[in-house]
Amino acid sequence: MIYVGFVHHWAPIIFGILSYCSNSVFIYIVAKKTRSSFGAYKYMLMSFGMFDIMYSTVDMVVAMGSHSEGNTFCLFVSHGPFADDPEIGFAALCVRCMFFSLSYGVLEVHFIYRYVALCRPQWIPAFGDPKWIFAMACGVLGQGIIWFCSVYFCLWSNDEMRSYLEVPFRRDYNADVYKVPILGSTYWGASTGLIVRTSAGIIIISIISCWTIYFCIWIGWTSK
Repeated sequence: MIYVGFVHHWAPIIFGILSYCSNSVFIYIVAKKTRSSFGAYKYMLMSFGMFDIMYSTVDMVVAMGSHSEGNTFCLFVSHGPFADDPEIGFAALCVRCMFFSLSYGVLEVHFIYRYVALCRPQWIPAFGDPKWIFAMACGVLGQGIIWFCSVYFCLWSNDEMRSYLEVPFRRDYNADVYKVPILGSTYWGASTGLIVRTSAGIIIISIISCWTIYFCIWIGWTSK
């Protein structure tokens, strides 16, 4: 176990519990108290609530910390069921990172619905059509899978990366970095292969993040 401070240790648990309570009430209200005229939007809101509960669960189960030292930045499992196995813990970290991208996808779907409702109301029935629901779900999941693969195949840690973090982890956490599940990126002063591999992962996930921000701004602007 690596103690990362009171706030970082307890915040995911506290907000996870609040998410369970608030989203459960939200789903109940949407399911039982809204009018049938809400149509497909009713089920979209319920799916958003269920996704928030799933995301909160992952945040609590995969307890994560971050550290930046010199030429290397990393995320690591600080405590919990995945903290003692570097390989399984690394996969769990990748899943948690994937949920960050999935939240982007959910936000994009919400903005698409907003655009259709305001500018193309004749397309609203598509949100109740199984094939379009499947297509949107595949789009969200596909974006998450790309993020997962970018992290899994590009940001895995080797002995060289861990060597740059060995002293800082001993100093700050009294932990052996070779036994901690981590992923990260090394920017300079390392082998070319490590720099290129990890930088490629950072570039891919940065493109996804920038695309999401641009897409939401564009949809918001055209919906005015």
